[in-house]
Amino acid sequence: MSRSDRGVSTALGYTLTLAITAVLISGLFVTAGSVVDTQRERATAEELTVHGERLAADLMTVDRLSRSGQAVELERDLPTVVGGGSYSIGVAGEPDEDGEATQRIELRSDRLDGPVSVRFTTERDVAVEPGPIAGGTVVIGFDGGAIEVRNG
Repeated sequence: MSRSDRGVSTALGYTLTLAITAVLISGLFVTAGSVVDTQRERATAEELTVHGERLAADLMTVDRLSRSGQAVELERDLPTVVGGGSYSIGVAGEPDEDGEATQRIELRSDRLDGPVSVRFTTERDVAVEPGPIAGGTVVIGFDGGAIEVRNG
């Protein structure tokens, strides 16, 4: 073995060590990035669920108070951004076996693939005017007829 062969094996070993280290570190970055994205989606969905449950409670409160026949208005301040993105609020309804209107609040975010749904039950119909509304200040009101949800 000549002297020049030893120099090549040291340089080759060093280069291989750097290449393997670079591959391992890039693999860790890719894995960590997907974990962060998954956690962000989960946190966004949980936060939207909390806001949906608050709105559902407010809707049921307005429904109870409206039974007296008086006009009722309740205001809820929600964040305009959740999980770094905007979101919209809508209401969908479906009659159950007893004929009661079991409805759901649907919160849609551009950060999630599908809506986050929160079920609620009211005696009166609930309408979101004009169509899905944005997050922020939400006003829930009753002035005869259906309970209306709108931006404030």
